[in-house]
Amino acid sequence: MKEIRNDEREKKQPMLSNAEVIGPKIEELQNKFKEQSIPLQVDFWNLINIADIGRKACGQSPDQSENSQGPGTGLKLDDEGRLNLKIAEPSSSKDKKFAPVILKDDVLSVGLGNGITVDSNGISVDLNEVLPQGMIMMFSGKVIPEGWVLCDGNNGTPDLVNRFIMGGVLADIEGQSSNTFSGDKDSKKFTFESESQTVNIKGKTEGHKLTEQENAKHHHMQGETYKYNYFGLNGNEKYEKDKVFVPVGEVQAEITKPTYSPYTWESGEGEAHSHDINLTNQGAHSHDNNVTVPYYILAFIMKK
Repeated sequence: MKEIRNDEREKKQPMLSNAEVIGPKIEELQNKFKEQSIPLQVDFWNLINIADIGRKACGQSPDQSENSQGPGTGLKLDDEGRLNLKIAEPSSSKDKKFAPVILKDDVLSVGLGNGITVDSNGISVDLNEVLPQGMIMMFSGKVIPEGWVLCDGNNGTPDLVNRFIMGGVLADIEGQSSNTFSGDKDSKKFTFESESQTVNIKGKTEGHKLTEQENAKHHHMQGETYKYNYFGLNGNEKYEKDKVFVPVGEVQAEITKPTYSPYTWESGEGEAHSHDINLTNQGAHSHDNNVTVPYYILAFIMKK
């Protein structure tokens, strides 16, 4: 059998890593060193590499980089060189931003805050310790959890049924309006009456001077009266009564008293025009108003 020399073995020496296996199986190595067997140099190399695993695990191998740091994170060597976990001291654990590992009666445990319990049933939270009394939250279930009550004005709770919540300062807690919503769950609304008011309306149309077209049709009588219902400039041309005269009495030949009076042509079209206005409401009045908003209903429950 060919013996492997030192310089050849150094080139093939395995390095410790998560993905590598160091050396042969124990049974194979034991056979190399049993009675009447002659171990080869490679067998000694394997034996030394296996032994060096302990040094590397403790961070004490000179072949490791940063070997001065010692064991890995969370581990330490005691005075006798044994590998141990780092256990936080109770006095120093308060300054740590993590839950300290506690060793008691050779049992490791994690320090828990108030209200958290770890036992054979698992991890549980005591709501009496975690959630303060008087805390109110929204709830969408069918059965109110133990230790909680509905905020309906009973059992020391505020009545939040048919109400919205408004944020405020501590001094304003328990403040409430007199209005509440009413109606079926899908048609909630609240009603209020507006303040009573008397409405007075005064005004007038814009000033307007009547035009000739806006005046009603009419004519004007002149002051003179005549005996006949016609007259002419040269005795032949006549102006008949239907055009320029209006009778003021019956025509009789023997009457010499003037009975006809001339009048002007008609004017005016009777078109529309405007007037001043003054309206006053007959007494005060108010209105009923129904108001609703988009909503989704949840129950408010309070911690006892």
